[in-house]
Amino acid sequence: MNAFASGITPYLFQDPDTVGLLNEIMKQGTYKTAPLPIGRGGKAYPTIGFAGWGITSYSKYKDLAWKFLEFFNSPEINAYWCRDYGALPVDVRVYEIDPYFKSETFYGWTAMFEDEKHYQFTKYPLDNEAWSEWNELHETTMQQVLLGKMKPEDALKTWADFWKKAGLVKK
Repeated sequence: MNAFASGITPYLFQDPDTVGLLNEIMKQGTYKTAPLPIGRGGKAYPTIGFAGWGITSYSKYKDLAWKFLEFFNSPEINAYWCRDYGALPVDVRVYEIDPYFKSETFYGWTAMFEDEKHYQFTKYPLDNEAWSEWNELHETTMQQVLLGKMKPEDALKTWADFWKKAGLVKK
């Protein structure tokens, strides 16, 4: 993030939760977001996190917790929190009532949400046992690609083989 904010690197590939921090270290309007590039197959598969909340089954205060979640997820409060934190609002009404989420800051995500033909949202396989190993493999191979020590095609094959072994990709 620092390399982007200081101008050393021309772009930043990050989740929306970086917006809050970017707004603290950069002037609003000095950066824009863009949708992910569409692949050769005509689609892109973004993985975007939204804030998620839960109440445990053994909570002694389920009613109180539920009241808090109803309050916190109301469009007005969710917009307020998402503006400061940078998360994407979970309620589509936020995009309608708050002009900030129609700004160029959120253009990239809004464009992807509105183009279901080209963007299929996916989720990380956090419940897969191999997930803990994935982050290290992904980081190592990405560094090798960025340093010119590995071809992108070889990284993709390494990743596909990893997920095949983990049972997430058909062989």
